[in-house]
Amino acid sequence: MKFPPKKSGDYTIQDNTEIIAKHAFAGCKFLSSIVIPHSVTSIGIHAFNSCSKLVRVELPDCITQIPKGMFINCSSLKYIKIPESDNKYWYNKNQLFYFEDCVSLSQIDIPESIIEIDYNAFKNRTVFITVDSHNPKYKSVDGKIYEKQTQNCR
Repeated sequence: MKFPPKKSGDYTIQDNTEIIAKHAFAGCKFLSSIVIPHSVTSIGIHAFNSCSKLVRVELPDCITQIPKGMFINCSSLKYIKIPESDNKYWYNKNQLFYFEDCVSLSQIDIPESIIEIDYNAFKNRTVFITVDSHNPKYKSVDGKIYEKQTQNCR
């Protein structure tokens, strides 16, 4: 699947879609929102790179990792909902900037199941983070994420 780069507005991916290919929406500067169905199990690298009008993304529960460069240069992106997942580890040691140049990003919600987040995942971001109260490892206080045992800020 490759989205036409000049198309604008909202877009809903078909329900039976399983894979969003790498670069599928890259450069779609006028895409403002996207609905990703629960049938999607994999998203390729740089899938939404440079979607400068994209504002909100809610990832389906079956997505277990945000791939490299998925949201780079999404300068209007304000909200991301990280999915509840069987995969308890939400990080990629080779990807230092998950939200590079997402200058408008203001809120990320982290579910109960996530128990490992790379220290660099929110580097140089002033983002309000909420953590599910049942999360065994992390908590949020005043929009910042902390490890429950050590009180270290992420």
